[in-house]
Amino acid sequence: MTLTYFFHSNFSRAVWFSARPLFRSSFLPYEQDGVQATLGILISHSTSDEIMQKILTILWYIWKARNDLRFRKQKWSVLQVHYATQAHISLMISAYNKAQNQQHNEERGTNFIQVRNSCQAGDLQRRSTLELQALDHSTIAHRTTQLLMGFKCYTDASIPPDFTAAGQKRAGLGIFMYHPTRKEKLFIKAQLPLCESVLMAEAAALALAAKIASFLQIDEITFLTDNQILADLFSGGDTESPPDWRIKAFTQTFIDASKNRVVHV
Repeated sequence: MTLTYFFHSNFSRAVWFSARPLFRSSFLPYEQDGVQATLGILISHSTSDEIMQKILTILWYIWKARNDLRFRKQKWSVLQVHYATQAHISLMISAYNKAQNQQHNEERGTNFIQVRNSCQAGDLQRRSTLELQALDHSTIAHRTTQLLMGFKCYTDASIPPDFTAAGQKRAGLGIFMYHPTRKEKLFIKAQLPLCESVLMAEAAALALAAKIASFLQIDEITFLTDNQILADLFSGGDTESPPDWRIKAFTQTFIDASKNRVVHV
C-alpha cells in the first residue's frame, strides 16, 4: 500500500468529498514515496488552525479505518469517519476550555489537585452517546486534557499481523510532528528491518520519535499512538517491566530521550 491511499482510494475520496469544507482529492498529485506535496497543497501558511486540525484528524481516522479493514475485517462507513472526527475535535476543544479554566483557577489560588481530578473525571462522564459509538474502539479521549500545549507527534507502524508468519519481519514506521501555533511540521518515514511483533514496531516508532524530539531540543511534546498497551505503559505503568521483554531496548530509549522534558503519551 502506498500513501496515496489517504487521498486516492475510493473510500478516502468519498470521505474528503463529503467533508465540510469539501476537498477534491482527485485534483491532488499521485505520490509514491510520501505525501509531502499533497500536504503542501492542503496545508499552507494561510490555513486556519481549525481546518488544519480537521485535515489531520480525518487523515488519522482514514488510517484507523484502513487498519480495521485489513487486520480485523471491520469495515467503516464514510459517515463513521466524520462522526469520529467530529467527536475527537469536540473532545479536544472541551478539554482545552477545561484546561484554560483550570489555569485561571490556579492563578487565583484554587487547589490544583481538585481541579485536575474534576476536569478529568467530568470530561469522560459527559461524553454523548454519539461520541461513545464513534470512538468505542479508541481511548484517545482519556488523555485529552494533556494534549494541549507544545508539539504534537503522531506515530504509527505498518507490519504484517503477528499471526501471519513466524520470525522477524520488516516494519514501516511513520512519524508526523507539528506545532499548532507555530505552523512547524515534520514528516519522517523509516524502516525497522528486523521486527518480531506489532508491539515492537509500535515501540520502535515511539522510540525514534522521542530521539528526534530530543535532538531537536523540543521541551514539550505529546506523543499520540493507537497502541493502548504502550500508552498505558508510558503514562504511569511499570516502565521497568514492559509487557514483552523484546521491546525493552525501545521503551528504555523512549524513557532516556524524554528525561528533563514535558512529555505526554
